[in-house]
Amino acid sequence: MNVKTLAEKIPLALEAMSNLSQESGVNLSHNLKWKEYMQANQLQNILDIDDIKIGGGPHAIDFKSLKLKIENGELKGCIFKNKASLTRPSLGSPEFDKQHDPQRRIDTLKYDSFMFSVFYKYPEHKILLSLFTSRKHSDSGMNKVMDIIKELQRKKIEKIENLPEEERGRDSIQVPIIDLIVALDDDEMVLIYNDCRISKTDLLLNLDSRIKI
Repeated sequence: MNVKTLAEKIPLALEAMSNLSQESGVNLSHNLKWKEYMQANQLQNILDIDDIKIGGGPHAIDFKSLKLKIENGELKGCIFKNKASLTRPSLGSPEFDKQHDPQRRIDTLKYDSFMFSVFYKYPEHKILLSLFTSRKHSDSGMNKVMDIIKELQRKKIEKIENLPEEERGRDSIQVPIIDLIVALDDDEMVLIYNDCRISKTDLLLNLDSRIKI
Protein backbone atom coordinates (compact mmCIF):
# COMPACT_ATOMS: atom_id res chain seq x y z
CA MET A 1 0.00 0.00 0.00
CA ASN A 2 1.49 3.35 -0.99
CA VAL A 3 1.82 6.44 1.21
CA LYS A 4 -1.16 8.28 -0.29
CA THR A 5 -3.58 5.36 0.08
CA LEU A 6 -2.45 4.63 3.61
CA ALA A 7 -2.63 8.29 4.64
CA GLU A 8 -6.21 8.45 3.36
CA LYS A 9 -7.26 5.36 5.33
CA ILE A 10 -5.58 6.23 8.66
CA PRO A 11 -8.02 9.04 9.63
CA LEU A 12 -10.98 6.70 9.15
CA ALA A 13 -9.42 4.05 11.41
CA LEU A 14 -8.45 6.62 14.05
CA GLU A 15 -11.89 8.22 13.91
CA ALA A 16 -13.55 4.86 14.57
CA MET A 17 -11.29 4.26 17.58
CA SER A 18 -11.85 7.82 18.82
CA ASN A 19 -15.62 7.43 18.56
CA LEU A 20 -15.51 4.16 20.50
CA SER A 21 -13.31 5.77 23.17
CA GLN A 22 -15.79 8.64 23.52
CA GLU A 23 -18.74 6.26 23.70
CA SER A 24 -17.08 4.04 26.33
CA GLY A 25 -15.29 6.74 28.30
CA VAL A 26 -12.06 4.75 27.92
CA ASN A 27 -9.01 5.97 25.99
CA LEU A 28 -8.58 2.75 24.03
CA SER A 29 -5.56 4.03 22.08
CA HIS A 30 -3.48 4.85 25.17
CA ASN A 31 -0.90 2.17 25.86
CA LEU A 32 -2.91 -0.27 23.69
CA LYS A 33 -5.70 -0.33 26.27
CA TRP A 34 -7.98 -2.07 23.77
CA LYS A 35 -5.81 -5.20 24.04
CA GLU A 36 -6.62 -5.48 27.74
CA TYR A 37 -10.32 -5.54 26.90
CA MET A 38 -9.74 -8.32 24.36
CA GLN A 39 -7.87 -10.34 26.98
CA ALA A 40 -10.50 -9.77 29.66
CA ASN A 41 -13.30 -10.75 27.30
CA GLN A 42 -11.53 -13.96 26.31
CA LEU A 43 -11.03 -14.93 29.95
CA GLN A 44 -14.65 -14.17 30.80
CA ASN A 45 -15.84 -16.37 27.93
CA ILE A 46 -13.62 -19.30 28.92
CA LEU A 47 -14.43 -19.15 32.65
CA ASP A 48 -18.09 -18.21 32.11
CA ILE A 49 -18.03 -15.05 34.23
CA ASP A 50 -18.99 -11.45 33.50
CA ASP A 51 -17.55 -9.25 36.23
CA ILE A 52 -13.96 -8.43 35.20
CA LYS A 53 -13.22 -4.72 35.63
CA ILE A 54 -10.39 -3.02 33.73
CA GLY A 55 -8.41 -0.22 35.41
CA GLY A 56 -8.74 3.26 33.95
CA GLY A 57 -5.46 5.17 34.29
CA PRO A 58 -1.88 4.43 33.24
CA HIS A 59 -0.93 3.44 36.81
CA ALA A 60 -4.20 1.72 37.70
CA ILE A 61 -4.55 -1.97 38.49
CA ASP A 62 -5.02 -3.82 35.18
CA PHE A 63 -8.00 -5.93 36.21
CA LYS A 64 -10.16 -7.08 39.11
CA SER A 65 -12.85 -9.72 39.55
CA LEU A 66 -15.00 -10.51 42.58
CA LYS A 67 -15.92 -13.94 41.24
CA LEU A 68 -12.27 -14.85 40.65
CA LYS A 69 -11.21 -13.12 43.89
CA ILE A 70 -8.68 -10.98 42.00
CA GLU A 71 -7.82 -7.56 43.42
CA ASN A 72 -4.52 -6.82 41.67
CA GLY A 73 -4.39 -8.64 38.34
CA GLU A 74 -1.80 -7.97 35.64
CA LEU A 75 -2.41 -8.31 31.88
CA LYS A 76 0.63 -8.83 29.68
CA GLY A 77 0.82 -9.31 25.93
CA CYS A 78 3.28 -9.83 23.12
CA ILE A 79 3.19 -10.49 19.37
CA PHE A 80 3.35 -13.94 17.75
CA LYS A 81 6.76 -14.03 16.05
CA ASN A 82 6.28 -16.65 13.36
CA LYS A 83 3.94 -16.09 10.41
CA ALA A 84 4.07 -19.69 9.20
CA SER A 85 4.11 -22.20 12.05
CA LEU A 86 3.69 -22.56 15.79
CA THR A 87 6.98 -23.15 17.62
CA ARG A 88 8.17 -22.73 21.20
CA PRO A 89 10.34 -19.62 20.54
CA SER A 90 7.57 -18.02 18.45
CA LEU A 91 5.34 -17.47 21.50
CA GLY A 92 7.42 -14.49 22.57
CA SER A 93 8.19 -12.87 25.91
CA PRO A 94 6.06 -10.17 27.58
CA GLU A 95 8.02 -7.44 29.35
CA PHE A 96 8.07 -5.95 32.83
CA ASP A 97 9.80 -2.57 32.66
CA LYS A 98 11.84 -0.42 35.07
CA GLN A 99 13.20 -3.45 36.94
CA HIS A 100 16.30 -1.56 38.07
CA ASP A 101 13.97 0.34 40.41
CA PRO A 102 13.70 -1.64 43.69
CA GLN A 103 10.08 -0.54 44.22
CA ARG A 104 9.09 -1.68 40.72
CA ARG A 105 10.62 -5.08 41.39
CA ILE A 106 8.61 -5.34 44.60
CA ASP A 107 5.41 -4.20 42.86
CA THR A 108 5.92 -6.80 40.12
CA LEU A 109 5.85 -9.52 42.78
CA LYS A 110 2.66 -8.22 44.44
CA TYR A 111 0.18 -9.22 41.73
CA ASP A 112 -2.40 -11.82 42.69
CA SER A 113 -3.09 -12.87 39.11
CA PHE A 114 -1.48 -12.90 35.67
CA MET A 115 -2.83 -13.28 32.17
CA PHE A 116 -0.16 -13.55 29.50
CA SER A 117 -1.40 -13.39 25.91
CA VAL A 118 0.17 -13.82 22.48
CA PHE A 119 -1.54 -11.67 19.84
CA TYR A 120 -1.44 -12.36 16.13
CA LYS A 121 0.45 -9.70 14.17
CA TYR A 122 -2.42 -9.62 11.66
CA PRO A 123 -5.23 -9.33 12.54
CA GLU A 124 -3.74 -7.78 15.65
CA HIS A 125 -6.96 -7.89 17.69
CA LYS A 126 -6.98 -11.70 17.61
CA ILE A 127 -5.35 -13.72 20.42
CA LEU A 128 -3.43 -16.86 19.51
CA LEU A 129 -2.66 -18.08 23.02
CA SER A 130 -3.23 -17.07 26.63
CA LEU A 131 -2.08 -18.36 30.00
CA PHE A 132 -3.99 -17.38 33.14
CA THR A 133 -3.25 -18.13 36.77
CA SER A 134 -4.07 -16.51 40.09
CA ARG A 135 -3.67 -16.94 43.83
CA LYS A 136 -7.26 -18.14 44.05
CA HIS A 137 -6.92 -20.51 41.10
CA SER A 138 -3.56 -21.95 42.16
CA ASP A 139 -1.21 -20.63 44.83
CA SER A 140 1.50 -23.04 43.67
CA GLY A 141 1.09 -21.85 40.08
CA MET A 142 1.55 -18.22 41.10
CA ASN A 143 4.61 -19.17 43.15
CA LYS A 144 6.17 -20.78 40.08
CA VAL A 145 5.52 -17.65 38.00
CA MET A 146 7.02 -15.48 40.74
CA ASP A 147 10.10 -17.71 40.98
CA ILE A 148 10.71 -17.31 37.24
CA ILE A 149 10.28 -13.52 37.51
CA LYS A 150 12.56 -13.26 40.56
CA GLU A 151 15.33 -15.17 38.79
CA LEU A 152 15.03 -12.90 35.75
CA GLN A 153 15.16 -9.85 38.05
CA ARG A 154 18.27 -11.20 39.75
CA LYS A 155 20.04 -11.77 36.44
CA LYS A 156 19.03 -8.35 35.12
CA ILE A 157 20.30 -6.49 38.21
CA GLU A 158 23.53 -8.46 38.18
CA LYS A 159 24.06 -7.56 34.53
CA ILE A 160 23.16 -3.88 34.98
CA GLU A 161 25.38 -3.39 38.01
CA ASN A 162 28.39 -4.79 36.15
CA LEU A 163 28.05 -2.31 33.28
CA PRO A 164 28.81 1.43 33.03
CA GLU A 165 25.62 3.50 33.13
CA GLU A 166 25.91 4.51 29.46
CA GLU A 167 25.94 0.82 28.41
CA ARG A 168 23.06 -0.45 30.54
CA GLY A 169 20.28 -0.02 27.99
CA ARG A 170 16.71 -1.05 28.83
CA ASP A 171 16.12 -2.29 32.35
CA SER A 172 13.10 -4.42 31.50
CA ILE A 173 12.92 -8.19 31.86
CA GLN A 174 11.36 -10.50 29.27
CA VAL A 175 9.40 -13.52 30.51
CA PRO A 176 9.29 -16.30 27.88
CA ILE A 177 5.74 -17.65 27.78
CA ILE A 178 7.05 -21.11 26.92
CA ASP A 179 8.97 -21.16 30.24
CA LEU A 180 5.72 -20.51 32.11
CA ILE A 181 3.87 -23.24 30.18
CA VAL A 182 6.61 -25.77 30.89
CA ALA A 183 6.85 -24.84 34.58
CA LEU A 184 3.14 -24.92 35.46
CA ASP A 185 0.90 -27.99 35.62
CA ASP A 186 -2.59 -28.12 34.07
CA ASP A 187 -4.31 -27.61 37.42
CA GLU A 188 -2.18 -24.52 38.07
CA MET A 189 -3.16 -22.57 34.96
CA VAL A 190 -5.79 -22.01 32.32
CA LEU A 191 -4.34 -22.38 28.81
CA ILE A 192 -6.34 -20.93 25.92
CA TYR A 193 -5.46 -21.62 22.29
CA ASN A 194 -7.47 -19.87 19.55
CA ASP A 195 -10.26 -19.13 22.03
CA CYS A 196 -10.56 -22.73 23.28
CA ARG A 197 -9.18 -24.23 26.46
CA ILE A 198 -6.34 -26.68 25.81
CA SER A 199 -4.24 -29.02 27.94
CA LYS A 200 -0.53 -28.46 28.42
CA THR A 201 0.23 -31.82 26.76
CA ASP A 202 -1.79 -31.03 23.65
CA LEU A 203 -0.33 -27.55 23.33
CA LEU A 204 3.25 -28.80 23.62
CA LEU A 205 2.53 -31.47 21.00
CA ASN A 206 1.29 -28.73 18.67
CA LEU A 207 4.37 -26.63 19.35
CA ASP A 208 6.77 -29.51 18.78
CA SER A 209 5.09 -30.54 15.55
CA ARG A 210 5.36 -26.98 14.19
CA ILE A 211 1.76 -26.95 13.03
CA LYS A 212 0.87 -24.41 10.36
CA ILE A 213 -0.95 -21.25 11.44
